[in-house]
Amino acid sequence: MERLTYGSARDRVKPRLKTLYDLYKELLAADNSPPSASHYAKPGVWLEWQKKPTAILNMRPSFNQGLPISVLHPIFARFRATLQHPSPDTTDPLIHHVAFDLCTKMADAYGDERARLAEFEKCIKPLFPERTRTLPRWTFQKEVYVQSQRELHASKAGLLIFYDSIPVIGIEAKLEHGDAYMQLSRLFQTWISQQRETKSSQIP
Repeated sequence: MERLTYGSARDRVKPRLKTLYDLYKELLAADNSPPSASHYAKPGVWLEWQKKPTAILNMRPSFNQGLPISVLHPIFARFRATLQHPSPDTTDPLIHHVAFDLCTKMADAYGDERARLAEFEKCIKPLFPERTRTLPRWTFQKEVYVQSQRELHASKAGLLIFYDSIPVIGIEAKLEHGDAYMQLSRLFQTWISQQRETKSSQIP
């Protein structure tokens, strides 16, 4: 009969402790890493996650707010100053054509989110000119996956509009139950994490 000594007992238990440690580490990471954007958009999900330290500061709920955006970077201050000027002239017929198309086309029923997004893109695309000599080109990308090694989950955007390689407009068509605003907020949070990971110059 084998005699169990302290050393042999330790050697037997040690691999199991390592397994338990790894499992606990995975559970802890899952508990502290926000879900993907599409899952985050569900009311019962974002409400819980917005109470945690990883909460997105987007006023959902109202106590989740950070510093005034204009003090975070000069570009935000300039943007706020632009907003305070009178609205631009909207007599351009193109604007009215786009608005009319959106009102009529988006009232239609679509079989899935892709079909609605495709029609939405078709309606608004005339507002975004191609590259000129002085301005970069606007680009449209569908079903963009955004992932960061700092995040446990990747997120997918239905449609992103880029200006000079920077995503400035995100669009989601929700046919299922969920909050498109929270979904895009979570997507942008993941994109910021990705840019910081690569030390990108596109963010402050």
